[in-house]
Amino acid sequence: MKTTMVVDAYNAIYAIPRVRKELSKDLESARKAVIDISKKYAASSGYITEVRVVFDGDSKYKCAETFDVADKDIQIFSETGKGDEKIIETVRRYSRFGRVVLVSNDNYVRNNARGYNASVISPEELVKKPLNRGSIPKEKSLNKRIGTRLEKQITNEYMRELGLE
Repeated sequence: MKTTMVVDAYNAIYAIPRVRKELSKDLESARKAVIDISKKYAASSGYITEVRVVFDGDSKYKCAETFDVADKDIQIFSETGKGDEKIIETVRRYSRFGRVVLVSNDNYVRNNARGYNASVISPEELVKKPLNRGSIPKEKSLNKRIGTRLEKQITNEYMRELGLE
């Protein structure tokens, strides 16, 4: 199954210290850095098949000419001030065709992406190695286990509710 990673670009630029440092050179360097880090993370994950990096701003400033030609399809630009909506729209579009992993610290974007069953990771995770090669990351709250006794109690109550005792 196809898995697309959608990156909130400017959120990532400011969240990852070594990418933020690239801003002292110029914006294009920071954009290129976030694209490169995203591609490396996807390649090392074992499950992410596509990367889309969403930038807030006019596409006339798209800098694909200075990158590898392959990067032009990775970059998505919103209209100025419409970045969050473009990210959510991108998550929605790709969730129709497979799984989506959103990279953002923005609560509005994260919460809306979850509505499309997207997994969510922070931009800081991009500079770490993926933990479970070949599987979508789970949020910490979803990894909690309940005890066996409580698990059986819930199952029994549910079966009673359904009349399956």
